[in-house]
Amino acid sequence: MVEYHRSFARVAGRGCQEEASVVVEVAGKGLKGGCLPKGVCVVTKAGNSSTEDFGVEVQEGAVGGPSTTVVVYGEVKSLATTVALKSLMTECCIDCRVVFRHGDGPGDFTLQPRELISGYGAGLTIKNSEYKASADEGEDAEAAGSAHQGTGCGEVGVCWTRLQERFSEVDFTRAKANLKSEKILSPADRKLKAWELTSIGAQLLEAARGDLARVVEILEDFPARVVELSQATVAKGVEEQVSEVAQGLTQSGSVYVLGSGDVIDEKMVALHPFIDKLLPIYLAVEELAGLGLEESEAARMVRNATRLPTAGRMEWKGEGGVGPVYVYNVLKDPQASRWSEELDVLVQMMMMGQRGIAPLKRVVFDIIFLIDLADRQQVLETVGKLLVQPFPARIALVPSTTTQAGARAAECFSELYGSGRKKELKKVRQFLQALVRAANSEEDDVMSVDAIERVCEDVLLEALPPSGGEVSQVVKKGQAWAAAKGLPFPSVVVNGRVSGDLGDMALFINEDFGALGTAWYTKLVEKQKKEKGEEEVDWDSEEDDDGEVTDVIRELIFPEKSVDFLSSVYHPALFDDDQADLVRLPIEALRRVTSIEVPTTSEGPAAPLHVLVAVGGGLEELEENFVIVKRMAEVLEGRPGAIFTVVGTNPEVNARLLGCAHTLEALRNFKNSKCSKMSTVGPDVEEAAARLARSARAEDSRGVVLVMNGRRTELDVAEAKPILDDLLDSLLTPFAVKQNVQQGECCGLDSLACTVALSLMQTVAAVENPHREMMEEGLEKAFEKAPLAGFNLAARGHMVAEIVASVDPLTDAGRSALSTISHMSAALDGFGARLVLAPQEKYSEYPLKGWHRTVMAMGVAEEAAAARAEFNLTPTRNTLTLGLEVLPNWQVSSLRGEADMDNIRLTPVDPERVEAQYVLKQLYIEGQSYDVDENGHPRGPADGAQLQLVAQDQPLAETWVMRNLGYYQLYANPGRYDIRLKPNTVGESVYEAMGSNVVDVNKFLMPAYPVKLRLRPGMARELIYEQQEDDKSDGGPIHIFTVASGHLYEQLLAIMVLSVRNHTTSRLCFWFIDQFLSPQFREFIPRLAEEYDFEYRFVTYKWPSWLNPQSEKQRLIWAYKILFLDVIFPPSVDRIIFIDADQVVRADVKELWDMDLGGK
Repeated sequence: MVEYHRSFARVAGRGCQEEASVVVEVAGKGLKGGCLPKGVCVVTKAGNSSTEDFGVEVQEGAVGGPSTTVVVYGEVKSLATTVALKSLMTECCIDCRVVFRHGDGPGDFTLQPRELISGYGAGLTIKNSEYKASADEGEDAEAAGSAHQGTGCGEVGVCWTRLQERFSEVDFTRAKANLKSEKILSPADRKLKAWELTSIGAQLLEAARGDLARVVEILEDFPARVVELSQATVAKGVEEQVSEVAQGLTQSGSVYVLGSGDVIDEKMVALHPFIDKLLPIYLAVEELAGLGLEESEAARMVRNATRLPTAGRMEWKGEGGVGPVYVYNVLKDPQASRWSEELDVLVQMMMMGQRGIAPLKRVVFDIIFLIDLADRQQVLETVGKLLVQPFPARIALVPSTTTQAGARAAECFSELYGSGRKKELKKVRQFLQALVRAANSEEDDVMSVDAIERVCEDVLLEALPPSGGEVSQVVKKGQAWAAAKGLPFPSVVVNGRVSGDLGDMALFINEDFGALGTAWYTKLVEKQKKEKGEEEVDWDSEEDDDGEVTDVIRELIFPEKSVDFLSSVYHPALFDDDQADLVRLPIEALRRVTSIEVPTTSEGPAAPLHVLVAVGGGLEELEENFVIVKRMAEVLEGRPGAIFTVVGTNPEVNARLLGCAHTLEALRNFKNSKCSKMSTVGPDVEEAAARLARSARAEDSRGVVLVMNGRRTELDVAEAKPILDDLLDSLLTPFAVKQNVQQGECCGLDSLACTVALSLMQTVAAVENPHREMMEEGLEKAFEKAPLAGFNLAARGHMVAEIVASVDPLTDAGRSALSTISHMSAALDGFGARLVLAPQEKYSEYPLKGWHRTVMAMGVAEEAAAARAEFNLTPTRNTLTLGLEVLPNWQVSSLRGEADMDNIRLTPVDPERVEAQYVLKQLYIEGQSYDVDENGHPRGPADGAQLQLVAQDQPLAETWVMRNLGYYQLYANPGRYDIRLKPNTVGESVYEAMGSNVVDVNKFLMPAYPVKLRLRPGMARELIYEQQEDDKSDGGPIHIFTVASGHLYEQLLAIMVLSVRNHTTSRLCFWFIDQFLSPQFREFIPRLAEEYDFEYRFVTYKWPSWLNPQSEKQRLIWAYKILFLDVIFPPSVDRIIFIDADQVVRADVKELWDMDLGGK
């Protein structure tokens, strides 16, 4: 028998010298040599190995037990694991104790770990139509009943005597009891109806008395517990504590902070997202322990790890007279003369609920356009949006001269700009506004030279001088600045944020303005507090006369003081998402290749830094790619303690680099032509280098991949070469400041292990939060002033992760978060929580209108299958609806159940027990598809393209790319798939894929997967919407779709289907929204289709993760009727008719099907 040990941990190495999917550790001599399958790594332990040696409890039990202990590490459902376990139990080790401990295996560090804890949420919700029922409804009903007394008509006018006389064979006893029970209100129903809640928050805290499990228990059954709570008497001090906490913490909503300072959105504190957040932290602790650290020290290092942010913005100011020319300044705009200069206007807008950009006479935004002034779309996207009305900004322009019309427009711009005096700038703005009008009237993408000259002549009041062929100094300085910064054309710079997609300008403006408003509001609150006793800070003390961004605004937008937040240049590698490209390098492979260590100095070691350079391409590209290697080596020479590793992705390149570039001097003098083609390198070293290249995801690179303390950056040499020095300096800036883990604090690890440890920590560390101290200070004050609101869950064992939060428990998100935190605390060693429950003083509507359960299953499949949600409810007249809370990429459908789960009745005459079973039917992958330029920079969503999910060249699913965010989704159960453009479509003729799009569906919580497409030569994005002829051939069926939820509407739907069938002889295909249907209807519809000769399909569309989730069934149904109408059906369905489930059709639907809709 195999003992099964759960492990919320990843196995790191376990002493294997090579990659293996299964590791077997043996203590004893009972294992036969050479018996296990090839590829299994066997590690021999001492015969008396302890718990610490194995990392899991394997000590012997009774005397005379097995003499040999074997611990097996591997994937649960891996074929290699299954074969190894079977071999151990049947032939390899008969008298052995076999312990199976699963993790994600000790092999490839780039693999994502599998989830080992799963679960879901279930809720019974009172239908919205029954909230806040009028208090006199019952009185009206009683009056109606009494009016019928003596007539044989009783409750609410139902004439039972007449019914019995007419239908003498029917027993109406049950119906009478049912109707009578509906008039009887339970105490909880009366509370819901009369709205009698006053101090419910204080009453909840009084009942909990510091016990979080008690809080969760009450919240799970809140509608049933509300009477007991509302009748409880609370001390005045408790109400004061609630008031204190509510005023101090709820102004900015709930706050969730991990111990590292990582702020978490409250929606993330749900079962699976929170597990996804914690899992890498726990895995990092085990991997640090695998490097040789004590578990307590590893937990401390991970818990305290913070990461300095990478440059998110570029320094946009020019130097030495080189820079863009400014054409607008709000401080000098007469139309903005009446605007306020006080930042308090931001608070006023927030308090009044106003949206948009405030009329503020301050330079909030420094904006630079790099555009072709003859390109209609570029002019309309930039100048047409910001230079036609006053705006709180300073705006500069760098014209492109690559096209003839663009060069002519740049010449006119230079002629009008002159020396940049006020009068001349006014003419420049007139010219730009005239260009906007011309762009609106032109039809061609690029305005003609004649059109440009006409616009210029209207402003100059004379003809534009003939072209001299040379670029003017005004334009030349701007273009020189753009080249020095590495900026592409077209692009836009907003407060240092750069994008090649001009549409991002509005996004940048809204985000920065929102950040400014929030930060200023916080500062204002602090200022008001200081007025009571401390010296007030005058944030508006400095005047900004020259148009630069004011000190206060720069401080609020760039709050970090410990790092230069501005990069000197722009490069896509600098501004990529700094979480997505973090990688882990296996230390076993690093130890086998030669690494160059920069000697330390007497001043002490700098922050540990390891740089892996993976050189892509072949021998013919080595000389060119090696430019980056040499320059990186020169930069690192000034970094004491830095370790430098160089490998190649090509075997021949790898051999030369390992043989000829093993010292700093060798790197400086490296010449491809002088290096021996057959450098003597052992096969184990070559294999280790190849493994490092794979870990860095550099196998397919033709350029150079850098991995600096875990952060991956891929560089195209031609693109990076002009700005190489500044680029490398910017990439290394986050590591210039000493981190919180120094070389001397690595607890005895050697220098290489220390850098690997730091790299590992950086993959799980949060970005340093400048507001962390202020947030924790607020929570600590709440602990002191309101002890009843504070809850402290101590971690078992060494603290690995802690969450600090303020939560409103009487909200759906708050209840879910508290339930998740409570379950995590029970399931995980090393997890702690400090919570402040901050209910509101008053609730504008009834809180928590339903019962809720969180179901967690940890361990083997049998345990997960046994986990279920149970509700024990008292009878109520309210109608309830069952809803499930599952991951956004799950499609869950009902499998079994007799009751109508949309209309659950709990009256004394209804069945005492209602059961329902649901099944996870499908998983979905989702992502965004972008149209990118030749450099891989996104230009916009590839909306209109059709994508296919393909496995072994067989198409499995297809979908459209939406215009909104370029969103797409495809259903895909576990496996490996390709995402391709659907063949023989307009999208395939317009676009081509950039590289392969292979996706592995190997976990429940899948990240969004980007699909990059680029235009084929000679194609334009607009061609995707070329009108195609509708396929109305007589051979195809008439497609009809409908939506029904609940048993009643399913019966009406069946009547509708028959009415359609009875009035047409055409082929019919009905489409039903799957997740709303009951199991009974799914069993019934095939029989109906066979009897009445029609086709049917079940279809669904997962609610997009970025869209605000809805819980009300009616809103969900309307979303499928309207919101998802263009994407829910396969692209092969060209047209479809919608018919409501409760309609009766009395005409032939073919008349509607054949109607010419005029392309609509």
